[in-house]
Amino acid sequence: MASGNLDKIRDSLFGTQACARERRFAQLEQHLIREATDLRTDLKCRFDPLEADIKKEVDALRASLLKE
Repeated sequence: MASGNLDKIRDSLFGTQACARERRFAQLEQHLIREATDLRTDLKCRFDPLEADIKKEVDALRASLLKE
């Protein structure tokens, strides 16, 4: 019974802080998800042209080697 009272007192004292902390963690998680998505999009935009150039160079080298 004392344990139940202690839990009620703890919830009364720290409940709002716990809720605020949970809300803050949820906001941080959403922010990190947005940042990761933006980073993934940015990297794709940067690497796609690089990949195309490398493929073009490899194809040109392959064609050159086949001629020889």
